[in-house]
Amino acid sequence: MANQRFVSPSDLREACSILSQAKGRAAILAGGTDLMPRFNTRRPAVRPDLLLFLGALDLDYIRLERQTLVIGACATHEDIVNSILVREHAPLLAKACSEIGSPAIRNAGTIGGNVCNRAPSADGTTALMALDASMVIASESGDRAMKLEDFVTSPFSNRLKPGEILKEIHIPVMLPDHKWGWMKQGQRRGSSFSVAAVAVRMEMHDRACSDARIAAGAVAPTPFVSKTASAILEGKPLSESLAEKVGAAVSEEADPQDDSRASAWYRKKIVGILVKRTLLAMA
Repeated sequence: MANQRFVSPSDLREACSILSQAKGRAAILAGGTDLMPRFNTRRPAVRPDLLLFLGALDLDYIRLERQTLVIGACATHEDIVNSILVREHAPLLAKACSEIGSPAIRNAGTIGGNVCNRAPSADGTTALMALDASMVIASESGDRAMKLEDFVTSPFSNRLKPGEILKEIHIPVMLPDHKWGWMKQGQRRGSSFSVAAVAVRMEMHDRACSDARIAAGAVAPTPFVSKTASAILEGKPLSESLAEKVGAAVSEEADPQDDSRASAWYRKKIVGILVKRTLLAMA
């Protein structure tokens, strides 16, 4: 890393200004769990001229504002797992973050990095999509908000403009009639990347489902929320046959790729099974 300049601003607007002036030749460093492996490829083309460290910006907060859980972009996965506020108001996210990588990764990696690095298998992003999360994005001129579903556009791409930094994530708090579920399939226990992951949040009144959001990760170019599945569930009581129908719908929407971890065929099959199992566990 001898050829990289390193800056650690203490003001968010200053950080945005530095990033803007770098004109695409800077990389943001928070936990470094995705950035450093890129550097270790020893290919100069992937190394920027400038590293902009976010650690001095105090973006690791977790707080409750009225009916919204606000999580700073630099909060680590372990911060989220251990947060009483997250466990009470967004337990789905705490569960998903508890299964990301290894303890070392969870203690260093940040929720903002999980979202911004746009990996198809990003467990945090999958859970946040089920929770209908929004992003607050900072720039020199101020902040703007965007739904997470609109933010993640394609593999390893997002809607950040030059000079913009993800500031925080907003999550509507889960209410007493909200139910949730999370399941993932990996190659092995511990330090595993998702082969498929499913996150569910919905309301249940007298066992009838409503306002369901079923998100799937690692089975398409980006994590996605199944609109078809939500329509199938709306107003109906959970049953094994209904859960199987919803699982089949999510499997049909999935568009996975073959890679070293699993075949596309396997991913399409397992995501439907995970959806069924998750829904039945919530019944």
